[in-house]
Amino acid sequence: KANLDLIKARLDEGYSKEDIIKVIDAKCLAWLGDSKMKPYLRPETLFNRTKLAQYTGESLVKEKQWYEKGDLL
Repeated sequence: KANLDLIKARLDEGYSKEDIIKVIDAKCLAWLGDSKMKPYLRPETLFNRTKLAQYTGESLVKEKQWYEKGDLL
């Protein structure tokens, strides 16, 4: 329930389902192969208010880079 509450709070703040999915995709791509960062692939990190704002901006930059390379997820 706590994890869903984090996601619901971000949706209530105006983030879209697509924003959240893009952040999950971007962080999985960046962190799954990194033993130091992999433990941070958890709802408390991804969906807290300040981190999601930061990660959303990062995912938009990455999406643009992937698009320009023709390498979308």
